[in-house]
Amino acid sequence: MSSALETEGVTLTMPVSWSIRLTYEAYEEMKGLYGAIGQTADEAIAKLDGKAKAALPRLLHDLSAVLRDQSSAEIGGRELTIRQLPFDEVIRDDDSKRLVDALIAARIIVSSATGDDPKSRRALIGLAHQRVLVSWELARKVTKDSDDFFCLRDDVEVQRQRWLSGGRRETC
Repeated sequence: MSSALETEGVTLTMPVSWSIRLTYEAYEEMKGLYGAIGQTADEAIAKLDGKAKAALPRLLHDLSAVLRDQSSAEIGGRELTIRQLPFDEVIRDDDSKRLVDALIAARIIVSSATGDDPKSRRALIGLAHQRVLVSWELARKVTKDSDDFFCLRDDVEVQRQRWLSGGRRETC
């Protein structure tokens, strides 16, 4: 297996077992690990057209949720956490697919699968790390501007769980 590194316009291919050393100056220039996350995400979506970019708020709404205090079920200061959802529930059209594909290629979004049985497996996608919501300025802005959405969705989910825990059916 090999890995490619592009430096000064030249692409180097090397075995994955080789290590790549990052200089302190390069690390500072990219504003550390968290700066690298935001920079990588921005570069990934910069290549997309306006319709694909417009799918970002909905994608972030889908892949994040209010973090609840597990002992009290209270909203913990509207802090968000990441979640995985089935691919087919997140991809609604070609625009959202292009956005997701670009963010997967940039490793901002990761994909996995459920179950061991190939017949019942479902593809899942989710943000690669919680820090995407904090380190990527655009994601931070989108989620901050969506406070009401997250609170409302969370309230509806709490009521849904209460309904189901009372022995009621999910459908009428």
